[in-house]
Amino acid sequence: MPLKLEIKSIISPDLDFGKTPMDPDICAVFIEVEIGERNRESCDIFSFTAITAKFMTANPVTSWGRGYLLMESFSWSGVELMLNKLLSFVRAETWDGVVQNLTKELHWEYDNYQP
Repeated sequence: MPLKLEIKSIISPDLDFGKTPMDPDICAVFIEVEIGERNRESCDIFSFTAITAKFMTANPVTSWGRGYLLMESFSWSGVELMLNKLLSFVRAETWDGVVQNLTKELHWEYDNYQP
């Protein structure tokens, strides 16, 4: 049976949750999200940058796409909607399976960790 996942918290060092950027159509906001199993306290931190197309046009960079959420205009509700949509597609019976699914789109706090 697949694990049921939920967002535990969403934070950004760039912008307080719920606040609007100076120009929501031209911005890039680094976001960290705690994701865990529903009804359990444990969670892991995943991160990405919510970035608008106009920001990319104004600040051209060559980069891969993992770790980016491309938005027409930044909004916290849009970020939450897309995170919940991503979680709804994860069908894994173990936490390792969850991580394998989520790290296709998001960075994980333990990426490249070697004990």
